[in-house]
Amino acid sequence: MLKLHDFCNRANISTVVNGFTSLAREVATIPHDPQMVEGWLNVAALRPATQRAWLGAAAAVARGL
Repeated sequence: MLKLHDFCNRANISTVVNGFTSLAREVATIPHDPQMVEGWLNVAALRPATQRAWLGAAAAVARGL
């Protein structure tokens, strides 16, 4: 997993996303969330925006099945 911390600006994130678009069917971006730093992902403890982003990433995987 590629981690882009919250100090990255949108231009940096866009550059990374553009770099992966030719390699993957879809690219999902997940915002930085302090709850993800510890290693175990407790979905209930994530910020709502992060929860929605992970749901979108899971949906992208499911679309490829």
